[in-house]
Amino acid sequence: MGLGVFFVLKAFANGGASLTGLEAVSNGISSFRKPQARNGRITLVIMCCILAFLVAGTSLLAHWTHAAPFAAGSPTVVSQEVRYVLGAGALGTALFLVVQLATVLILFTGGNTSFNGFPYLASFVAGDSFLPRQLTKRGHRLAFSNGIFVLAGVAIVLIVVFQAQLNALVGLYAIGVFTGFCVAGSGMVKHHWRNRERRWRLGVGVNGFSAVLSFAVVAILLVTKFTEGAWIIAVVAPPMYLGLLRLHRQYACEAEQLETGARAAAEAPVLPRHVVVVMVRRLDHAAARAIQYARTLRADEVRAVHFGRDVDTAAKLEAQWSRLGLWRLPLDLVDCTDRRVDRAALEYLTDITVDGHTECAVLLPRQAVHSRLQRFLHDRTADRIATTVVTVPHLSATIVPFDAAWTDGHKRSTATGEAQASARGTHWKPRVLSTEVDRALARRATDASAIGDLQWRRRAKVAGRIRSLRVETAMSTANLECEITDDTGSLLLVFLGRPSIPGIEPGARLVVDGMMGSWRRRLAILNPDYELVGERQSPGD
Repeated sequence: MGLGVFFVLKAFANGGASLTGLEAVSNGISSFRKPQARNGRITLVIMCCILAFLVAGTSLLAHWTHAAPFAAGSPTVVSQEVRYVLGAGALGTALFLVVQLATVLILFTGGNTSFNGFPYLASFVAGDSFLPRQLTKRGHRLAFSNGIFVLAGVAIVLIVVFQAQLNALVGLYAIGVFTGFCVAGSGMVKHHWRNRERRWRLGVGVNGFSAVLSFAVVAILLVTKFTEGAWIIAVVAPPMYLGLLRLHRQYACEAEQLETGARAAAEAPVLPRHVVVVMVRRLDHAAARAIQYARTLRADEVRAVHFGRDVDTAAKLEAQWSRLGLWRLPLDLVDCTDRRVDRAALEYLTDITVDGHTECAVLLPRQAVHSRLQRFLHDRTADRIATTVVTVPHLSATIVPFDAAWTDGHKRSTATGEAQASARGTHWKPRVLSTEVDRALARRATDASAIGDLQWRRRAKVAGRIRSLRVETAMSTANLECEITDDTGSLLLVFLGRPSIPGIEPGARLVVDGMMGSWRRRLAILNPDYELVGERQSPGD
């Protein structure tokens, strides 16, 4: 009655599910050694050959042994084949257990593929503004931590919802993978058709066939696995697709708003008057640090403001202000009986900038916190005020942190002296050499001096990594300035009359030789002799 075609198509789609995992090569291509494209192709061909051999061997053994899948999922087809081939003896049973353990380890490793591939893929999509930008962030182990957390949360939800049924989860996963194959193939067809590069017709044919075949697998799996959980794809996919487009429009709109007129705004004349306002809750070290910082800004007027939520506190602050002789810095006591400090601050600061000729900077003292307990014990009033007042044009809010440990001047001076003594007595020693570039730098640096030991007007040879590079504007002097660092300190390198040098970029390793001098009040080498040891490396290298 035509059901044979249905079962053939279902078998074809289920067989296609075994191909999942190959996409991890393309997702992680940036982690391959150079040349990345060639090494990726070699890896993909090897994986395809191994997979074809395993699928063909399993299918032939199933045909010869008449192994059939059970509705309960156990025993599996592979276990039936292994039991038939090895027999039921003592040796056969032992080898059967070994194969079963190996299967468990393979499945465990295969499950880890998603945690390797998805974060990379999510970072690419987020970089194109179709996912939140937080997914592009790398952790201290250079992994995309946020992507791993998101995938772990989704995996836990799916396991709970589907009660860890392997057949349903594999079908759901296969639909997602082949949807990606279909979209990627269609995109490559569009790419070849638009650019018309060499052998573009072959590219259109191969990628078009791939897209059609992948679409067929998705359609078959949606029909055959619909009642087993594939309906979730049909329900969730359209809103998710629309949500990604909406997210992209939001990012594009924000980028346009930020970029439009940015150059004109940067070159616009500054306002003639500058007022600095220091928010003072009580007279303590945090407020004193903010006042000290305000005095360095060379403003036309510096004010201290206290919003009186409590009459006794305001009176105490007024008495302290007069007794300590701080009358040279005026203190404004603003009534705030409704205790809405953010609203009162917004009204006060708006009155300062309403004339259109005043630039106002607000300094908000805040005690630094180092633990979750401290964060719980202290409110975030400064953050709330900063979020509120930045909506006013020509008004900027700066949080001035203060660490209570800074009040211990003796400990600070002792620690500084020990650090300087340690730096003076340390010779250049590279850190853990994890890359070929670092090892090559170590070989070149056998006779190099430590940056911490350099002296003015002495010739020296140093080796290290470029930490920063200054980009000069078109109207400034054509000099290239970069900062080189090792484990003992940093040094400024200045190439006079050269706005750029190929290979001199942040992250590059080099060995330099020259006379020690000064530049912009810093120890520097002008026009040094240099040898590039390695270019900048990507985080995945």
